[in-house]
Amino acid sequence: MLRAFDRWERSGQRRPTPAEIVILAEREIEPFKAELKRREPPPLKITDDRPRISPDRAAQIMAEAGFNPERAELFRRFPMARSEDEVRQRQAAAREIAARAAAMVTPEMLAEVRDRNSLVREARAAQAKAKGRAE
Repeated sequence: MLRAFDRWERSGQRRPTPAEIVILAEREIEPFKAELKRREPPPLKITDDRPRISPDRAAQIMAEAGFNPERAELFRRFPMARSEDEVRQRQAAAREIAARAAAMVTPEMLAEVRDRNSLVREARAAQAKAKGRAE
C-alpha cells in the first residue's frame, strides 16, 4: 500500500478515490503474485491404492466392532444414554410406565368420559335424529 501511495504522489495528481487505491495496490502486488505462482509446486497426484471391500465384509467389520443397526436405533431413541445397559433400563422403565397407564384406564372409564362429552352427546343425538327420518 505504501508503494502504491508513493507512486500516486509522484504523479502529482489529485487525491485518489478508494477504487483507485485498490487498483494501485493490485498493480503493486502483481509482481509478488506472479513470483509466488511461479514458485508454486505442481499439484500432487493422489492415488487411492487401498483395497476395496465388499458391503458384506464392511457390515461384518462393523458388527465385530460392536456397531449394528439395532444398536444405533437404541441410541437414537435415547441419545443421552451412556451405555447399552442404560438404554435397556430406560426402555424397561418406559414399558412399565406405559403398562401402568394402560391398566389404570379401563374401557368403562373411556365410555363414561365419552358419555359426558357434550360434542359426543350432540353427535349421537344428531345421528339418532337422522336415523329416525330415514326409517
